[in-house]
Amino acid sequence: MADKEVKCPWCGAVGNPKLKVSKKSGGDVAERICSKCDQVMAAYLATEGNFFPKIRVFENIYTGGDR
Repeated sequence: MADKEVKCPWCGAVGNPKLKVSKKSGGDVAERICSKCDQVMAAYLATEGNFFPKIRVFENIYTGGDR
């Protein structure tokens, strides 16, 4: 399943996030990073699978970046 365009909760930009996989002590960690502001939108163990396209709402209630 291809990545869908999502709205960044930090800067409010809509686009396809970058995927970065790095090795950590607990295993490989996949990070979805905003292509505009380079903030982490999601981080999870790579073994959990690609559930990112199924997420429907991104919200940051502290900064209001999603408004």
